[in-house]
Amino acid sequence: MNRDVDTEIVSEILANSEAWENLQVLADDIGPRQPGTENEVEARDFLCQTLERYGLSRVRAEPFANRAWTPEREELILCDPMEREITCQCALLSPSTPPDGISGEAVILERGDLEDFEANCDAIKGRFVLTLFDSTYSDGVAHSIPRQMKTELATRCGALGFIGWHHSPGQHLPAGACAWGRVGGVPVASISYEDGALLQRLAGRREALRLRLTLHSRVERKTSWNIVGEWPASDDAGTGEHLVVGAHYDCHHVASGAIDNAAGVASVLEAARGVATIGPSLRRGVRFVLFGAEEPGLVGSTAYVRQHAEELDNLVLMVNNDCLGGRPSGIEVQGRDELYGTMMAVAEQVHLEGDDAPAFGVSVAHPGWWGLDSTPFGFHGVPTVHLTAVEEKPGDFSAYHLDTDHVDKVCMRGLAEAATINARIIHHVASMPRRPAPRIDASAVEAMIRAHDHEAPFYSILSLRQSLELLDFWPIDHVMRRYFDFPD
Repeated sequence: MNRDVDTEIVSEILANSEAWENLQVLADDIGPRQPGTENEVEARDFLCQTLERYGLSRVRAEPFANRAWTPEREELILCDPMEREITCQCALLSPSTPPDGISGEAVILERGDLEDFEANCDAIKGRFVLTLFDSTYSDGVAHSIPRQMKTELATRCGALGFIGWHHSPGQHLPAGACAWGRVGGVPVASISYEDGALLQRLAGRREALRLRLTLHSRVERKTSWNIVGEWPASDDAGTGEHLVVGAHYDCHHVASGAIDNAAGVASVLEAARGVATIGPSLRRGVRFVLFGAEEPGLVGSTAYVRQHAEELDNLVLMVNNDCLGGRPSGIEVQGRDELYGTMMAVAEQVHLEGDDAPAFGVSVAHPGWWGLDSTPFGFHGVPTVHLTAVEEKPGDFSAYHLDTDHVDKVCMRGLAEAATINARIIHHVASMPRRPAPRIDASAVEAMIRAHDHEAPFYSILSLRQSLELLDFWPIDHVMRRYFDFPD
């Protein structure tokens, strides 16, 4: 790696960053970018135009089929011990109820983890499950499991439906998919922390808690897009080796998705601008990929891997950017210990300014956090890393998947800093005489998952294999078929 060129790229990004402006266009001007909407199309066009303006080559929008979801009716009525309407929100990819809704008693699970479902499965049958909508964390460990896994467990227990309350006060209705790449098994809705607490109090005072849930939504086959722009290699050998640096540009319909994930997109765009402006001569090429339809279950990144399967042997590294609204805090190596030294060489060049700057380092984690676009790459044997960040102000990251996820929660300097780290990884890895880690075959991926199985990605009571089973995201060849084999 040429240190002078590396410094020049970083200096260009910090001095002339357009990341904040691009963030505002995506989040403020375009707004919510839910797949299947006009805003998604507007974002697609803006991203293509921006990559072209920055001088990237072969800029294109690669189409793929997606299950576009639109909510139409969301109603929850407390019928007994009193009658009261409770504000609710239909979960992404929830099935509809019959036109008149579904009625029944409710069972409350305090933790909503695997043991809770298993211990109460008989009581759940034919009733609503009420519990936390998503995970809650303490010291980096989840004390529940995500909504997609709860939906599957509720389905297996024969529940009428799953109603989840938000974990924090503020009358917020959390958004989120209830299944990955398919319609969920039972109707799913979210309610606020306050309404969840009310129902828990009533259940403690009365013998029965009876609800009626009415959810109507449309799921249609539509086209979404991955946006791709390239910086070509200068190596005359023509090996085709390249990196993918990516972020997803879609978000839920409830807010502008500034943290999740316009911030990640802005950082990738700025890294592309910095590289193209300085124009380094690189041994390997770089593809900047902005994925569509991540929120329904990594559909865009899975489509990219499927469409580019014959090129994966030449894919040296995938760098993922997601939820980077704060200050950069590190590089997470996903399941491939041999990448640690290469990423440390990058991290040692990172110098974040300010007394409040977080410590920056490298960690080695499980092979692909299940909610990241790097996962389908890693499960096809491609080495992957993920950039991490910490919130600048306490509470900023709590806007994740809420109606409060707007630009005011994003740290301006953090966007440019994240872009410089992307650029450093690009310049270092694309200039190395040898690739930092090989692509591994299916049996080695299986062994990697077994080796990390009991680390339980954030879920102390679930193994990695159990998580993948509940998400129906393994084996990966099965996922490739089921994601895109569905009727018009």
